[in-house]
Amino acid sequence: QRKQLHHFIVGAQGILIKQQIEQNKEDRRQLNERMTENKNQLITNVGNGLNETGLRAFYSLIAHDAEDIDNKIAVAETHFENAKQHRIIQSLQLLQNINLVSLDIDFEQIKSDIQTAVDTIKDNTLSELFKSHCEDLRSSGISQPENWAKVGYTYFQNNVSHQHATNCPFCTQPISNTLDIIKAYTQQFNDTFNAYLERLRIHLEKLTSLNIDTLLQTQLAIINSNEERAELWRPLLGEGNVVVSNTVTPNIDIIKEEVNNTISILRTKLQNPTVSIEVASLQAIAAHIININSLIETYNENINSINRNAQNFKAGIQLEQNAELELQKLKRIKARFEAANVALVTQISADKQRLTTLESTYSTLVAQEEADAQSFLTQYAARINHYLSNIFHTPFTIQTMAHVRPVGRAIESRVGYELTIDGHIIQFDTFQPNSVKECFSDGDRNTVALAFFLAKLDIDPNRRDKIVIFDDPLSSHDTHRRGYTVEIIKSLVGTVKQVIVLSHNEFFLHDIYSRCTSEKKSLALTVNATQNSSSISPVDLNDMVDTSYFRNVRVLERFLTSGNIADKDYVRGLIRVVIEAKLKFNFYRALNTLPEASRTFGRIITTLETISVVFRDAANTQSTYAKLKELNGMSWVPHHGDPEPEMVTQGYNSASMPISELQNYVIDTLDLIQNKI
Repeated sequence: QRKQLHHFIVGAQGILIKQQIEQNKEDRRQLNERMTENKNQLITNVGNGLNETGLRAFYSLIAHDAEDIDNKIAVAETHFENAKQHRIIQSLQLLQNINLVSLDIDFEQIKSDIQTAVDTIKDNTLSELFKSHCEDLRSSGISQPENWAKVGYTYFQNNVSHQHATNCPFCTQPISNTLDIIKAYTQQFNDTFNAYLERLRIHLEKLTSLNIDTLLQTQLAIINSNEERAELWRPLLGEGNVVVSNTVTPNIDIIKEEVNNTISILRTKLQNPTVSIEVASLQAIAAHIININSLIETYNENINSINRNAQNFKAGIQLEQNAELELQKLKRIKARFEAANVALVTQISADKQRLTTLESTYSTLVAQEEADAQSFLTQYAARINHYLSNIFHTPFTIQTMAHVRPVGRAIESRVGYELTIDGHIIQFDTFQPNSVKECFSDGDRNTVALAFFLAKLDIDPNRRDKIVIFDDPLSSHDTHRRGYTVEIIKSLVGTVKQVIVLSHNEFFLHDIYSRCTSEKKSLALTVNATQNSSSISPVDLNDMVDTSYFRNVRVLERFLTSGNIADKDYVRGLIRVVIEAKLKFNFYRALNTLPEASRTFGRIITTLETISVVFRDAANTQSTYAKLKELNGMSWVPHHGDPEPEMVTQGYNSASMPISELQNYVIDTLDLIQNKI
């Protein structure tokens, strides 16, 4: 994975911290999952509008909040039902008052008229005469003698002048104003008496026009209507708050009887104004009216009280949404203290405390990791630059390497650094100047990657327990870096548990194999195409690389022990052939500009020195060039026939060279190809 090419931890402390961080993350993940499950379960259990936002307030509820909760819920449910019926309730009618009974009759005046009517006759003698005359008429079969007398008196007044007497139409006797009976009639029917009789007639008309049944039916209709309305209000206000009095209805028969008695009295009085009549019925009617109105006032007070409660109830009806929210709130309070939910809240609270502790621990661990990582990275950068500068001699340098903590949604730290070439920052954006595309060859990329790897290995305190694997480390490397790579791999042997090198280059593998003195094995992967299988088996690298070069090297090695003088000139020639082949192999790319026909030993040395090629033994480059030139001169004759001019000048006489001196040249040759170039 490109994002984790350098994802590693170094050191027991770093590993321990990382393990603790990973365990911390896992513990927090599990806690968060369990808390989420418990919260969801709690929300499901409680319902009634409980959501993630309301959980904090739900947790903080105390037992006191749930006191008398069932009654509170019952009230809230009623309020909610009322709120749902808001429009219907607002349309319910209030109860009606009953109007006080008013018959528009002055019973006191009637009583007074009946009782004081006789007193209007001022002359008692004439009054007695009138009464006696009326009695005579009555005894003679005249009904209503007062009225009969009045009719006659009216006739007399309308037809007889005061100057002339006339005769009575019945007895034919003369009649005059001087007669006592006429005086009595005049006194009886004066204006006051006439007014008195008129009042009696008015009283009679009013009483006879009364419709007691209609009056009482109107009251009964209101009472019945109120009872119907009360039935609608009782479920809302409570049975005990809507009690309508039913004692207001009077005994209609008694009232009607008393009214009829009064009518009879008035009629009698009009017929016989001088007759004394009892007024008990009038007093009874008045008492009944007072009693009825008292009952009506009490009834109306009862109705007004019910109406006030109803109006307050209407005004107190909540909006349906608010009533529902209040009901849900109370139900949540009740659910908070149910056993299953108490257990969930307790678990969530404990998990939250544990999570807080883990988060605090995580911050401490991350800080420790950062300090440990920064300490490591400081050493790491120094070792990377050691390989880039001192070993591989590249123009690249690592700068400002630092530990970068995770940001945003990232969960892993990363290493931040700048890579420079000759002091100029290399941009990882290919559209910017000095981008990696412009500054890096494939060999450079692999060299930098190898430097990272080797630096990491250098500062690993547990490297002796590590198995190190190199997978084709020569890929895209130029020739002189191949030599450094061989030396690096050789130097690791014995410092780590095991070194494994994988490569397709058998010469590279042979070079490593031949330089290592520790226990070693060479294995090859063989593919059997016919059986569609593969196998790993031992292989002899000497056989695989047994070229003229290696045969010549073995001849030189045998000469050191045999010292056969017959091989003297042959060995001198082989020295030149072996070194020349080694230089061509190691510095193939550096010698590409030199034509093949011109690649003589001397020109190869001159070309490499001109382009300042750095040898494996970089610290002794100049002495290496000097030794190459010396060996070139010493081995000139077997190739060219005549001594090389510099050899003559320096006094060399290769023909008289002793075996021991030639053996020293062979030792120098083997040292060059194995350790220096």
